[in-house]
Amino acid sequence: MRLSKIKSIAIAVLAVSAVYLTEQLWFEKISSQDFLPSFMSGLSYTRAETGADKDYLVMPMRIVTDGGSGMYSIKYNQLSGWAGKAACDSAITAALKNGSAGSASALDWTGILSRPCFIYQYGFSMPADAFVLKFKQKNGALTSRVKNFEDIAVFPAAPPGTPTGVSSGTSSGAASGISSESVDVVFIDQPGRMMYVYEINGGQLAAQVWAALDGARRAGSFLYVSTSQSKLSPPDVNMFIPQSPDPYTYVHLSASNPYSGPGGVLYRNIIPLIGIFFDKPSSQWANNPDNYTFSDGSNFVRYYPSDVLEYDNYSVPEAGSASLFADDYGTAVAMISKDTAVTNEYYLASCEESGARRVFSFDYAVNDFPVLVSDTFAQEIGLKHAIEVTVEQDRVVKYKKLVYNFSQGSAVSSANLHFQQAFDSIARQSGGQKGITFDSVNIGYKAEKGSDIKLNWFIGVNSHMFVKGVE
Repeated sequence: MRLSKIKSIAIAVLAVSAVYLTEQLWFEKISSQDFLPSFMSGLSYTRAETGADKDYLVMPMRIVTDGGSGMYSIKYNQLSGWAGKAACDSAITAALKNGSAGSASALDWTGILSRPCFIYQYGFSMPADAFVLKFKQKNGALTSRVKNFEDIAVFPAAPPGTPTGVSSGTSSGAASGISSESVDVVFIDQPGRMMYVYEINGGQLAAQVWAALDGARRAGSFLYVSTSQSKLSPPDVNMFIPQSPDPYTYVHLSASNPYSGPGGVLYRNIIPLIGIFFDKPSSQWANNPDNYTFSDGSNFVRYYPSDVLEYDNYSVPEAGSASLFADDYGTAVAMISKDTAVTNEYYLASCEESGARRVFSFDYAVNDFPVLVSDTFAQEIGLKHAIEVTVEQDRVVKYKKLVYNFSQGSAVSSANLHFQQAFDSIARQSGGQKGITFDSVNIGYKAEKGSDIKLNWFIGVNSHMFVKGVE
């Protein structure tokens, strides 16, 4: 009996030792020092919802506002609760529930922009069947006509006081002579070069959209011009290019690291911020003062010297059918919302699918400018965006982020925003203007470490991103 107990104890000790040694061998060149149990209370990644509205499903990357005289302003920050978005959401709701659908037609940006409007712009291809869930329209008229879209234009048909039957300009899919009390909602499929128009009759709604447009036209706003209106691109292609005849004064940013404290980045500074990744006791190892790995057996968190934090979930998922985009998107947003070390506003910049997995990539926005990762920096940190969340079957399997938060600094500069100068400079670097294809044009802050972060041009040419200072 006694011998049996001794054998049982010996077997238990050997089993524990085997688990410990296996985990040690899993990490190459990781010493056994600092093998410390840390009890971290975990949080499940409950799908994100704003009440029952699921507002994240319709939140655009940015909203473009007609500023008059062929100029536009763009808003990235504080979209939730903004009067412009509230008016547009009301119009979209009415369009999906009661709006009359015009026939699909070829995309005509020149026609769309001929009237004052708001434009929702997404950084990815939005599935219509996910979008309509926000409006409780699972099988709405939109999904039977549109599978995906990248933009939504919302505009009242004519200024207040315009006689019925007179329009201030119409696009190729909207009938001329529409009521001055109507609102048009246009869903835009850019890759397919198509647009789909919905018309809503309602003077109160039209007045609400007009009031929001008037309120959104801010003095001193950073302004953009349209390439389609400026004849810089075909009618079915449009980009909003920063353009200011006078120098624009802007505030520099400063980056801070929430995982850094007295003594720099140490495991005691990291532990309080990573409890969300664990729901049972975890063990911690460190192979050098700048590189830490935390694990509870199936979940691993690594902090790299490049100031990148990475979480991996190696548990085996239950067998089941592939999850829906809306569910996976909600799970990704929930993951970020529970990470208290993320303090900047963020937006979904892209979504890619690989088998049963979806990779949601997010970027930050500060002062109504995006904070973008340059190609060179992306190679250094292994990230093209500030945050990447990989979801499989409605569960996060990887979460990777640049740890910096960005805030306004004390320095200011003047930006000289003459696109032609930037274009000529890039053309010289590319070997001449012939054969140049613009993929994208943005003004944004460069994601980097430091206390003096400035605005830059981010211009995509022939699948390569050029970064050039604005001063």
